[in-house]
Amino acid sequence: MALLFVLFVLSGFLPNSWAVHVDKWLPFNAGGAIWENLSGVNMFSPWVGFGVFCCYAAIAVVAGGILFRTRDA
Repeated sequence: MALLFVLFVLSGFLPNSWAVHVDKWLPFNAGGAIWENLSGVNMFSPWVGFGVFCCYAAIAVVAGGILFRTRDA
């Protein structure tokens, strides 16, 4: 949950020159690109946003699997 919401809020405190490059990579904005075609500046297309969001999901599943194997034998 922190990755989805806290990073989104914290990105609002970044300088505008940084926020332009960072905002599109946040899971909240990448996932939003799936249903919202923001053809404006610095946002992903729907398929690229879907791919970025799937990468975040894959990283979470792999990290959970590793933690499960090491902690819960």
